[in-house]
Amino acid sequence: MIGLGDAFRAAEEFVRRHIKTKAVRDAEKRRQERRQRQAMQNAKKAGAVAGVFAVGAFGVGIAFAPVTSAALAAGAAAVAGLAASGLLPKRRTSSFSREELAALPGQAEEWLLDQRMHLPQTAAAAIDAILVNLGDLPPHLGRIDPGSSLAWDARKLLGEHLPNLVQAWCNLPSQTRETDVETRVRFERGLGTIAEEVARLTHEASRDERMRVETHGRYLDARYRDDLGH
Repeated sequence: MIGLGDAFRAAEEFVRRHIKTKAVRDAEKRRQERRQRQAMQNAKKAGAVAGVFAVGAFGVGIAFAPVTSAALAAGAAAVAGLAASGLLPKRRTSSFSREELAALPGQAEEWLLDQRMHLPQTAAAAIDAILVNLGDLPPHLGRIDPGSSLAWDARKLLGEHLPNLVQAWCNLPSQTRETDVETRVRFERGLGTIAEEVARLTHEASRDERMRVETHGRYLDARYRDDLGH
């Protein structure tokens, strides 16, 4: 016979799987769009490498055409497979580039979406707040200096503090997660702090854009309102 606790957990899981908040739906939509863009980029890379193989094949000569054609087909298939699987070697840098920094929120967002089902339902508001700001961050992070303190904060917050806290919760025994109220409250407070810091990060990263809005607003006031004597 199913106990009351089991029934409650089953109902909670059903709600989280099928009744998603707007923040979660928007985040899942962004994830799907990123995957579609990545698939197109992989296809272009595979096509470009296949073109290089083709040029080499024509340069060898007609006498080797049968062998070269087979090698070309095999090489193109291998490259396409590597590109599709995401196993092509990635460029290594000593520090984050602007592009890598801008991609960090999306990576954190996808990871958090995957972990969402393992987190307490009472943490849903903090998760939503984090997801909303992660959706806003990429273009702003892509404009800041990768060596700045703000970029460092972003790497630490999204690349270490968020996953470390969530992973620590997920590593707890299931009985502890279900019954230890004090530990759950501490986790939720920690997640709430991260949500506040991600919001602060978003605000700070958009500082230049906010200043441009303010500058344009002042110009328009001076240009039109002052001329009209308002």
